[in-house]
Amino acid sequence: MYRSILRAGRLVFVIDRFTVIVKSMKMNKYTRAGVFALTFILLGSPSDADRLFEGDDAPGSRPEDLRRDFGRVPGNAEAAVSDGPLPATVREAYSAFEIGDIQNSIRLFREVLEDNPGSRPALFGLGTVLLRMKEYDEAIRILEPMMEEYPEDFSIFNNLAWLYATATDPDINNPERALNLARKALMLAPRNFHVWNTLSEAHYVSGNYEKAFRIAQQALRLSREQNAPISRQREYQQQVEKARRAHQGM
Repeated sequence: MYRSILRAGRLVFVIDRFTVIVKSMKMNKYTRAGVFALTFILLGSPSDADRLFEGDDAPGSRPEDLRRDFGRVPGNAEAAVSDGPLPATVREAYSAFEIGDIQNSIRLFREVLEDNPGSRPALFGLGTVLLRMKEYDEAIRILEPMMEEYPEDFSIFNNLAWLYATATDPDINNPERALNLARKALMLAPRNFHVWNTLSEAHYVSGNYEKAFRIAQQALRLSREQNAPISRQREYQQQVEKARRAHQGM
């Protein structure tokens, strides 16, 4: 009992010192909140992470933030990385992907890129489609440079993290890199349920089943709070159960 009290006291001291250091760093409030949240998760206290995001100024709690977060998810036809209206052909390509017309989607994205090789939404869309098709090498060639060019865009980090976590090619699968990228995505979008689910999967494939379970619960909770499609909530419930079974079987 006394050892537990001593450990708890040390943890409080560490968190207190960490808080002082982070607050002294030059970060905007959203990035700082993401750093705190990730730290609490790693320390095993997701409830403390939740409390960081209460209130009107919480990252992701404002309507415009939620619209942004819903609009940039792996496999979503509205996932384009764009600061303005999408060109008609790009919209058509995303719509084709959404209904499962993959080849037409690829053709349309490539058509846009022939005229505009630097089109951000077309590059992101093509990379996402290729990821879903397990064309990992080409997806990486597209998304890795985008991550360097747009370091504030969580969706690129998230999709790459998902790629490295779920790739069936052992030469591509990289749980450590998946964890690193998912954590960066979380710091950029700490209330995006897709990112939490990706982080859960990254922990799962890394063998961190307890963390995968806790984080999957958070992804499911956020998806319900934000009225995600029922099909998406079911996927996250399955992730919770998968991680729970693995954790209980340890």
